[in-house]
Amino acid sequence: VRQPLELLSAKPGMMTLSSSRIAVVRPTPVRRDGLSAHSGRRLSAAQPISRSPRAGQVSDTVQIVAANGGKNGASAASARRACPPRGGSSWPSAMMPRGSRAVQARADADDCLPIVYPPTVDTDADDILEVARHGIEAGPDVERKRGNCYGCGVSLQTDFPEVSGFVPPEEYETKRVHRQLFGQMLCLRCADLSHGRMVNAVAGQGGARLSKGLITPVQLRDQLTHIRERKVLVVKVVDVTDFHGSFLNKVRDVVGGNPILLVLTKVDLLPPGTDMDALREWVEEEVVGKRRLTLAGVVCVSGRSGEGMQQAVGAMFTSRKGRDVYVLGSANVGKSTFIRAALKSMREQGNFYVPGKRLPTASAMPGTTLGIIPLKAFEGKGIMYDTPGVFLHHRMNSILGGDDIKRFKLGASLARFSPRCRVVGEDEDRASFAGLSLLWGPLVRVDVTEASASAGLVFFGPKGMRVTVVETASLPDPAAAAAAVAA
Repeated sequence: VRQPLELLSAKPGMMTLSSSRIAVVRPTPVRRDGLSAHSGRRLSAAQPISRSPRAGQVSDTVQIVAANGGKNGASAASARRACPPRGGSSWPSAMMPRGSRAVQARADADDCLPIVYPPTVDTDADDILEVARHGIEAGPDVERKRGNCYGCGVSLQTDFPEVSGFVPPEEYETKRVHRQLFGQMLCLRCADLSHGRMVNAVAGQGGARLSKGLITPVQLRDQLTHIRERKVLVVKVVDVTDFHGSFLNKVRDVVGGNPILLVLTKVDLLPPGTDMDALREWVEEEVVGKRRLTLAGVVCVSGRSGEGMQQAVGAMFTSRKGRDVYVLGSANVGKSTFIRAALKSMREQGNFYVPGKRLPTASAMPGTTLGIIPLKAFEGKGIMYDTPGVFLHHRMNSILGGDDIKRFKLGASLARFSPRCRVVGEDEDRASFAGLSLLWGPLVRVDVTEASASAGLVFFGPKGMRVTVVETASLPDPAAAAAAVAA
């Protein structure tokens, strides 16, 4: 994810080095050989966003190591990825415990910082994740009944309260007698999500094992295969705070030749004063110019504040030309939130056919929507469909469990952190960051091996992700951890 600093100066997981480069630090799983082996993967080199350093200027070198400390009292098999101990963000041992598996990577400031992913999951857990990726059935499934939940779209069941789609048997029987099985009942999981609880229903999410009732990412994605065979308008939703990470590069494989309206959500999380026109121009250049993907339009919206929703609804009506509308995107980009805001905007503009209740459930939990949900959003013919999110295992919200997503407040407004060259416990600043390590929450460690006196680092992320400066010598040697992984 690379964007000019003057257009967009705040992105989660992004850092600026000497105000001349932007790079992403985002965990990405990569299979090496076998089910339990992983390695780090580099992004393509970032292009400069300003002039190269002047002759004689020292390029700052950084070293990035992400670590997974697991949870206190939990085995490696059940430890969630990239999760600190429950005791809190103790530094620096919680950041990189000795003996933890990690991958070291280095990059010059003139290049893109490498991505590092150090899972601490045993072979059994990796087997489960592999099953989840490829949609292999494992163990008996839950018997589903006729009807669906209007909040998440999943088929109903009356046997297991801890599994998605559960409704009390007596309620189900009442609705069955009155022929109200579709779009009339809310499952227990959706009720919990609506009250802020983080209830997972997808195998692989946060390292969850494939068990009874969990739905695999492939099963969710297979529900979208029919879209390419229909003449529809596709509203492709992308998280503006993670543009490249949530873009879905092979979207044409899913939607075929149908027109695509690109919607950038969560613009309310961007810094005040962000130039939206310049952002749209950059997106059009990235998508149309570089990816050769024809678009029906680009709109920037916020489902929470309502910013840009009238323009999005207008673009949707102009582009649909009587066709159905499918809203799709990767998991947790804000599709359901966008739909709820779009329906509200339609009602405010006088479209009284738009439903005002029994709407899709919106929550911070990835995989909230589990089935395709039809909504009569247009006068006369035409349906708007909410769809299950496509799971991308490299995204942070797929790696972390629901409780940790809530604890780190991922998806909240971005805060700017510009740490000083001062080690915790000291009263004066150091001459430079050389020899120091910056611990960004419990997820990212940055070791600065060389730096000029004027070099600085700026972090943009959730407010709960604080940056702590310590001496590199006080931390475990990442080379030893990398050697342990290689062994």
